[in-house]
Amino acid sequence: RVIIGNLGRLIDRCCTCNRRNLLKSPRDSMVISPRCEMFLFTMLVLLTIVVLIGPAVQGADDDVIPTCRAVNAEVDGALRSSDYLMHIQSGAYWMEDFSLQLKPIVFGLALPFKVSMDATNGMVRPLDSLTRNSTATGCSSPMKTVQVLLRYDNLQVTYDATSQFLFHEVPGKLVINLDPVYCDILIVEGDGDCRLGAFSAELTGSNFDFIPNSSSWTSSVVAKILSRSLQALNSTPISSLTVNKLQANVNTLFTRAWCELSLF
Repeated sequence: RVIIGNLGRLIDRCCTCNRRNLLKSPRDSMVISPRCEMFLFTMLVLLTIVVLIGPAVQGADDDVIPTCRAVNAEVDGALRSSDYLMHIQSGAYWMEDFSLQLKPIVFGLALPFKVSMDATNGMVRPLDSLTRNSTATGCSSPMKTVQVLLRYDNLQVTYDATSQFLFHEVPGKLVINLDPVYCDILIVEGDGDCRLGAFSAELTGSNFDFIPNSSSWTSSVVAKILSRSLQALNSTPISSLTVNKLQANVNTLFTRAWCELSLF
């Protein structure tokens, strides 16, 4: 627009120049001054640039700028499908076994010996509680994508566990109640392929409780020591194992539901 406006002013100046010549002499009006001739040449060059390059620049912008919109209803529909599929599959995943050794914590102090635990037959549930926690954004250029923050509520991890402390071996059950878990996901669709492009999960907190099979005084003491020691750890194998299962659930059920339903 700026270029076209400048061209208009150049033309007006040239026309003004010729009108003045016409007032002086009809013969002089047939002669274009060198200055007006330069204006007209500049006008032609700029006009050519605008005509040839303008559409190409506009086309490049159309290719780069994606077209995005909220797809909340579509994501909610896929979540209902994936939660139903998980519900009829018991709503749980098996967890891998693990073992660990840690220094026991008593009244905030680390004791100079270790307590060990072997955990088997683990499960995480209920995985049919996946919901949307933010606005889902779907973009259609240059390829189809959908990004959304999902949330798991009331997840619980359970293990059959055996703790060894000094000369005492205490069998029982390890129960971990997780605070809401947030999963940021990106699904990518293009060239006949639809897949989970990115996944990250944040465990906001957890509560460890070792419940001994026996109600003896020794078992109760070991259970309290183990529960408090696990709670004091910054990280445990349970965190990474749980995240892996959540990613598997999102990938096999929610992503599949989204891609098969072709909601966007």
